[in-house]
Amino acid sequence: MSELNSLKAEFDDYYGNLPEAILTLIEKRKLEILSHYSIIEDIKDSGKQLEIIFSPNAFETISGDKLFLLANQLFTKPAFKSLDNKITIKINKHDQWLNRLNEFIETLSKK
Repeated sequence: MSELNSLKAEFDDYYGNLPEAILTLIEKRKLEILSHYSIIEDIKDSGKQLEIIFSPNAFETISGDKLFLLANQLFTKPAFKSLDNKITIKINKHDQWLNRLNEFIETLSKK
């Protein structure tokens, strides 16, 4: 992840403020990397919503309180569901959803 952040900073230094399309491309690549972290089982995109499915072992390192508080700080009305030893969160895709989702996964992945 630090490599992507370094690359973005290098682009900023060399080219100045990057266009929104390039920033979005960087954030999408970041999400591709983050979606392979061990706490994430799957991320499903249904157009206007995303469903984040956590792996069963995710809660060996993540407290439910931290998950709940962070989700409510970053997203508007996240919907939580627990089924078959898996927790899922549905979020609406609003402004800055991609950046917020990346921040969410990165923060939860830190020990």
